Amino acid sequence: MTLLPRAVCISLAGVLLSTAIDAGAASDTATVTLKATVKTNTCSLEDRAPTVFLPVVSVGDFAAARGTRVGDKKVAIHLKDCDPGATQVKVTAKGISDSDDYSAFKNSADGDHAASGVGLYFYTADGIRRFYPDGSVSDSVPLSAGQNNTLVFSASYVSTRDSVAPGSFISVVNLEFEYQ
Repeated sequence: MTLLPRAVCISLAGVLLSTAIDAGAASDTATVTLKATVKTNTCSLEDRAPTVFLPVVSVGDFAAARGTRVGDKKVAIHLKDCDPGATQVKVTAKGISDSDDYSAFKNSADGDHAASGVGLYFYTADGIRRFYPDGSVSDSVPLSAGQNNTLVFSASYVSTRDSVAPGSFISVVNLEFEYQ
């Protein structure tokens, strides 16, 4: 079994607002940067810079309670040109942890307009277990050998304090793929 590392960097961005907003009146963007090297028994990334949009949420959605999760979003990573020998991939996520919740990825937005008291939970393909920013959690995902594959993870905002302040939100999740 050959393990070949490949790194992927995902940036997730969103905006928290203190009042409810008409979904058609607001927009936010995110940039996902993917970097990789193709080797034997691997797959290629279909899109090297996909955009992931997290939903706009209100401060009130957090119910003034630490650990409240809101704004769930599916994050799909599309793999193409998978070799016949690529039957499984081990995915590990890494990033900067939130200072108030080590299991949450930090809001990296800075300045006076950055949201505070909020981080990002990033979930494994089963949607139950969380990746931790320290890279201690991995997820083994089966692949259809010789075919295109889509890996689906999920992300959500999480309140890291009892009080959340509105503002911009950007979180970076680095994914590493080891093909088996």
